[in-house]
Amino acid sequence: MAAFVHLVHMSNSEEEEENMDTLDEQASATNPDSDKVAFLVTCGALSGQLHKKRFASGRCGKSIRTETRWLTPLEFVYEALGQRDGSWMKDIEYDRKPIGHLIKNKMLYIHSDLCICCLCKPSPKDLENEKNDDECYVCKSNGELVKCDLCPRSFHQKCHVPQVKEQVIKEDKPWMCIFCSFKSIQELLYPDEQKLEDVMTHQISRHMVACPYLLLFVYSADENQIFATNPEEYLKAYTSIIKTPMWLGKMAEKLQEKLYKTLGEFLADFELIFTNCTTYNKNNAEFHAVGKHLKLLLDQEIRKVFNIPD
Repeated sequence: MAAFVHLVHMSNSEEEEENMDTLDEQASATNPDSDKVAFLVTCGALSGQLHKKRFASGRCGKSIRTETRWLTPLEFVYEALGQRDGSWMKDIEYDRKPIGHLIKNKMLYIHSDLCICCLCKPSPKDLENEKNDDECYVCKSNGELVKCDLCPRSFHQKCHVPQVKEQVIKEDKPWMCIFCSFKSIQELLYPDEQKLEDVMTHQISRHMVACPYLLLFVYSADENQIFATNPEEYLKAYTSIIKTPMWLGKMAEKLQEKLYKTLGEFLADFELIFTNCTTYNKNNAEFHAVGKHLKLLLDQEIRKVFNIPD
């Protein structure tokens, strides 16, 4: 009997996958949004990213990633409106329309009541894993990830700055990422307003939480990892135009090897990355715009981090 139940479960699970593949193919042929892996959704004043691969139903699958946590659609509505009996398909919107139209247009698929996938019938481990991201917050790829215990972020051991210690991984100890570490002490670090020119002269040893935070802030904002690796490896004749290449990975190495002496030296390498981008891409408006946007985000964050007034 147990074997029969197992076979039925296998059949149901395989049927779910086949149905999802078929619906994806049908949707791709009719709607350009069908290729999206996530949808920016809102409910009241709350917003988040609804991830297709995590979605199963209103109650199953923590599929919506907000700034602070992963939520099921029903949990998302409750956090936004304080309602437990609302219709999530109407209350949650994508592109100013209820997300029910994503289901109607076969861009989201509600699993059947018989489904036994890890979203619909999660084990305790599955439920624990749903609390954190499925990919590294820095490089945007999956693999063996270290998960922050205070936020939804996950990281590869070597992508996080500073790198996560082996002992933390082996002993499965509680761990806090640099984003949470910085946010927890930011007001204590910089309670008074400062001037940028003064901050630049500070010894970097005074800022060994803020600097890794800024570096990973830019890493994560660089969604396509354009500035992450050595540009000489993929850009033609790069060194004939750029004499001093710089990239985020090299900055991470210099920071961890304590090669920066002042905060000014550290921030100057950010400036070098974006200056090089402008020089190399003077005839490429798209990449020039990407660099300009990222620099603007960084400049704003630097002022927030060090309490520098505009």
